[in-house]
Amino acid sequence: MIGNKSSNINTVPHRPSATYPGETAVRAVKLTKIFGANVAVDSLDLEIRTGEVLGFLGPNGAGKTTAINMILGLLQPTSGHVELFGEKADWTQSEMRKRIGTLLDGVELYPYLSAKENLRVFRRALGGIPPHRINEVLNTVGLTSRADDRVSGFSQGMKRRLGLALSLLPDPDILILDEPANGLDPEGIKDLRDLLKGLARAGKGVFLSSHLLHEVEIICDRVVILRKGKVIAQGKVTELITEAPKIELAVEGTGEAEKILLAKPEVSSVSRTGNRLLVQYDSFTTHVPGISGALKDLDNCQRLAQQLNEDLASHGIFVHELIPHRGTLEEVFFDVLKEVK
Repeated sequence: MIGNKSSNINTVPHRPSATYPGETAVRAVKLTKIFGANVAVDSLDLEIRTGEVLGFLGPNGAGKTTAINMILGLLQPTSGHVELFGEKADWTQSEMRKRIGTLLDGVELYPYLSAKENLRVFRRALGGIPPHRINEVLNTVGLTSRADDRVSGFSQGMKRRLGLALSLLPDPDILILDEPANGLDPEGIKDLRDLLKGLARAGKGVFLSSHLLHEVEIICDRVVILRKGKVIAQGKVTELITEAPKIELAVEGTGEAEKILLAKPEVSSVSRTGNRLLVQYDSFTTHVPGISGALKDLDNCQRLAQQLNEDLASHGIFVHELIPHRGTLEEVFFDVLKEVK
């Protein structure tokens, strides 16, 4: 459930769709927005695909909200354009707009209406949505037991759930969500995670802007990292977090060990704390025997550790403890931010 122990999120029903998994649903092409002398978004290219969750990351002021508003047609780009299923987006067409569901920060609800009445208002405003969708989306977000309660008595987490129900009302192909976990407790965040994964499995494309890096790592298939309006990193989560392996070791003679390791072409840096060293490897090294390509999995990291141990032992330096690190999305995020400063 999301924030209410009396109601659980149910499995997302599958519906036949004209889309297929992996289809590019939304494409931003060289989107740029300039406010005076400030380039808020600079030539942004990205794709939202059906059947997957795309994470959109960046520090405050990176241009994420501006980018989202341009993608949704709420803000006119200075240059560039948006395509929806291969056609240039025309948000004056109501049928095109119904293919995208949105949950943005500051969604306005009618506080003195019930959850169900709020959904009825939006259903009428959107037009062409069958009445049974109201009960379906309430069930999906776990608000069935509170359907007739006034929104003024809802917690922030319950309001976010109702906002998500509104975004699902037209049964869209794509969901664009800006900080959907705001106001949710840990249990509610887990339930939201399960729901978004279920929506992706059902064929929807989910675009998730969030500061919760750990959740993004768990939920998302791919991520795009933005800084000062520019994309500074993007790719599959599993690849990004394993591109540059790290190995921590405890050893006597740390100074000599550090010199030996830094002389190796595949080592990019070594940091020392007491008798412990943290060895960072180059993302694209090909110098380690038996390893080819970009060192993208834990097995390769373990083989690097074995090679490191043998190299130090050949110099008479013996390792007491050796720990391969797979890395986290949080580490990647802060590493790439440092690199582009």
